[in-house]
Amino acid sequence: MRYLFLDLASHSGLLACVEDQTIKASEPVDHRIGDHELIPLFEKTLDAAGWKAADLTHIACVIGPGGFMSLRVAVAFANTLIHQLKIPGAGIHLSDLCAARSFSSSGSDEQTSIPQPLPPQEEGGCGRGWQKSSTPADLLLYAREMRKKPTEAEEKLWEELRHDVLGVRFRRQYVLEGAIFDFYCPELKFVIEVDGEIHDNPECLRADQERDERFAEGYHIKTIRFTNDEVLHDVEGVLGSIKKHIQKHSPSLVERGEGGEVKTKRIGKGFLWLHSTKKNELFVRGFGFYASLWPEATHVTVEDFLLHAAEIRESQLRWCGELIPEHEALFKEKKLQPVALCPLAEVLPAFLQKQTFTGKLLEPWYGRSW
Repeated sequence: MRYLFLDLASHSGLLACVEDQTIKASEPVDHRIGDHELIPLFEKTLDAAGWKAADLTHIACVIGPGGFMSLRVAVAFANTLIHQLKIPGAGIHLSDLCAARSFSSSGSDEQTSIPQPLPPQEEGGCGRGWQKSSTPADLLLYAREMRKKPTEAEEKLWEELRHDVLGVRFRRQYVLEGAIFDFYCPELKFVIEVDGEIHDNPECLRADQERDERFAEGYHIKTIRFTNDEVLHDVEGVLGSIKKHIQKHSPSLVERGEGGEVKTKRIGKGFLWLHSTKKNELFVRGFGFYASLWPEATHVTVEDFLLHAAEIRESQLRWCGELIPEHEALFKEKKLQPVALCPLAEVLPAFLQKQTFTGKLLEPWYGRSW
């Protein structure tokens, strides 16, 4: 795969040619660049990579937020390439790019902090995932091997659950009392199973039901099941169901007494992505524990944001993003801590491989109704 990455939205813009796990060439770009200046820079970057325009296979463009003219120039240029070269494109939101850099710099490692996914449960036949006949050592070894060879559906869902992005931590191929759970959230006692066609077999359906009932009655563990097809073809619908369960069963960030006073506060891992728009306005999006507050990039006033921050103990809030000096000084005074970001070059190749590319033309994201 040969990707062209274009970011004119950030203060530190970038044009890059990326192949597999390598950035072949890149050029810094001023976000105030015009159409007539972008084309020569594009040709220079291609030449440095040893490519021609026809060699490109994918276009990735940051679509917002950013200046009106910057986004217009970037998206128009990306759409021209998508249309003329007949290749797929992907629009990238700055918050997602920032989150990728934050997770990498935080030392999150799926082999240490979070166990990894697993292979097809169905290959072992019905019920193999929980029979007591396996010794604990054998079962742990089997789970470990499964993490190395996930099914396509499991791998896709894991990309949406990992790094606590839904506000709670999931573990893959989690072993408990002779069972191996596809995905398990210890905090909420919540299991997610991704089933292949073999689970439509009456014997498997009965075994699955018995296992789910055993853990519900004996351990108060709730199991939700999805099919491979649901995950592969409607992952947003699957995530919607998972998020509803999390929101329904998660403790509140803030508990109040009878008089409305803050009684207790629960703090977890996470951070906020912030982006200044005006002196009294900004965009905010929560990641990790704070995803339930602002699950999507949201336009708010600084006053409203600080009210929320005060309720969840702003001294423990961390942020990343781009702020005007006035906001940066204000949040520093309020003890909001900036998150250290790793260099974009360290995460960009892997980040691009996880994006969804389509033949549709891209649209700028301005974050407002207009």
